[in-house]
Amino acid sequence: MPKKIIISKEKIDSFILELKNNGSISNIAKRENISEITLRSRIEEYYPNLNFKNNRVDHTFFDTIGPIQAYIIGFIYTDGCIKSNYKQEKRQDQWVIEIQERDIHILELMKKALNKVGPINTRKKLGGKSKQLTSALRVCSTQQINKLKEIGIYPKKSFTSEIPKIFLENKDLFRHFLRGVFDGNGCVYFNNCRKNLVFEICGNKQTCQTLATILKNEYDLGSGNIYKTSSIFKLVISGKKRIKKIFDLLYQDTDIFLLRKYNKFILHEPDLIK
Repeated sequence: MPKKIIISKEKIDSFILELKNNGSISNIAKRENISEITLRSRIEEYYPNLNFKNNRVDHTFFDTIGPIQAYIIGFIYTDGCIKSNYKQEKRQDQWVIEIQERDIHILELMKKALNKVGPINTRKKLGGKSKQLTSALRVCSTQQINKLKEIGIYPKKSFTSEIPKIFLENKDLFRHFLRGVFDGNGCVYFNNCRKNLVFEICGNKQTCQTLATILKNEYDLGSGNIYKTSSIFKLVISGKKRIKKIFDLLYQDTDIFLLRKYNKFILHEPDLIK
């Protein structure tokens, strides 16, 4: 594991002065031979409430939950990271979604919806066998984090999280939340043996069981199958009629979704869009 890069407060202060005089995060990071994400993180450790003109965001975004908010919450729920309660470490509350660089378009759509000003940072992710490029959307907003907590989205959520009540009680919001969950930690693939498409979502046991129950009772999709692999569970649904229902549930009347996964549906089942 790479060592954390330490930057002194004196140096951070000089960076802030440079930024206030029309300097840029990207130029400083390049000069110091560190990533923009690392530079921003080190600045936030000393000045958690500092708000540069190139890092604005709509702090009220999650105050009212509509389709776009439900989608982003679904993505955070499965593939996001919430960092909160950093008072002693002098860090600002924030949430982050980091995905493969090839899917950066979805982060751009989220950024636009959030009215966020600032870059989406791309880096070479360390660790593992492949050093793939990843892109990260980082939002520093205590107000947004507090709203997410009210809804039921918490830090360190991987093995304990439950689907927030608001999405269980509202069918329209649920389908947008489900699309975010699928884009964050789901897949669709063609089973060569059975010659059909397979829809799959990964999560903890409670999440998979709840989704299976809702999809069966509310959308007539059968119970699906839940499998345990290592420390996670998978909800798996297949069958042409079921896949058609899932496709319509996910993509009807929406324009924000992960294009790569949408295209996988269409590649193997072109009739889905007829």
